[in-house]
Amino acid sequence: MESHRGVVSEVLGDEVEITYETPAGPLKQIYSKEQFDGGILPNEGVDVEAKVTISVVDRKTSEVEEDFESDIPSFEGRDIKGQVRI
Repeated sequence: MESHRGVVSEVLGDEVEITYETPAGPLKQIYSKEQFDGGILPNEGVDVEAKVTISVVDRKTSEVEEDFESDIPSFEGRDIKGQVRI
């Protein structure tokens, strides 16, 4: 199983910031209380391990796609012509 070890760098209410040391430098990630075993938040400075699990889902019933709203404006129906630089 894939896992990543890090240190709790900050506790912000029901969220925890974890810093992982990577070859590209420190990577900070924020997790909510529901993502921790038993819903128990660790204290600052505690070493933690995040384990990655992957599940197969049916696209038709996936809530993620249905609830996803992008904050990037859509270009549909805007009749854009010429080169576009992104």
